[in-house]
Amino acid sequence: MAKLYLAWYLAKEQQSRTGTFSPRSDVAPPAGLKPLSAYRLANRYREFVSDEAQLADLRKRFETYTGPVVNKGGVR
Repeated sequence: MAKLYLAWYLAKEQQSRTGTFSPRSDVAPPAGLKPLSAYRLANRYREFVSDEAQLADLRKRFETYTGPVVNKGGVR
């Protein structure tokens, strides 16, 4: 059932109707906006995810909003 839903949701026709950015390159961006590839979104991303101290700090900050991460099991 999940595969059927994803096939429907990611179809070009459906992605064209959502009014949001699509992961598909053959679907135009929302009206009035440029394609995501035209924006600089990932400045120094590789450096960021390679910095263990910075990631640990970010995890702590998110935990102040959401509480500690707890794995309830069932997901591998």
